[in-house]
Amino acid sequence: MADKSKLGTEFPAFTYEVEKGKIAEFVMAISQKESKDQIDQIYASKDAAKKDGYDDIVISPTFQTCFALWGGGGLMPMITGLGINLGRLLHGEEEIAFGDSAYASKERSLEADREEGDVVWATPFKRRKGQDLSDEQRRINRYTSSFRSKVEHVFRIVKRQFGYTKTRYRGLYKNSQQIFCLLALANIYIMREKLPEPAG
Repeated sequence: MADKSKLGTEFPAFTYEVEKGKIAEFVMAISQKESKDQIDQIYASKDAAKKDGYDDIVISPTFQTCFALWGGGGLMPMITGLGINLGRLLHGEEEIAFGDSAYASKERSLEADREEGDVVWATPFKRRKGQDLSDEQRRINRYTSSFRSKVEHVFRIVKRQFGYTKTRYRGLYKNSQQIFCLLALANIYIMREKLPEPAG
């Protein structure tokens, strides 16, 4: 849950000089193009930008999401200022795996025999033929489903609001940049009703 007391927090202003090549790479990533020739040239060519009435190469509207990573001391001052607990983020050492598939066997379930350090498989309990789930098993199923729904909601936004419905297997760097941007935008979309109105 976001800390609502942090809404409206301001950080010191900073100046950041944008590398022009990164602008084109960013636009290629979010538009799923393979080369600079396939994007609007106002994002890649100074001459094309001037021809359209701009002073120089234009940055795309969502490019500003990169500034927090590259300028003003990087992301850490913002994380510290907002009191974000990095221990609650994914770190590759998770001990519980939440899944949405139900298994009749016990190998990948909360009933599985495991040794210390083994992954806990938090998959839903599945009713066996001729048997009903206990009240406790139903309660646990509802509890584990609440975790999955929070994650799946973000992917629904990325797929339905922003139209990312196909997976790219070429250009993994660009694919990664596009996904990072879409997930950042999904966070803003989720918090849209709690964000302050823009000035002016």
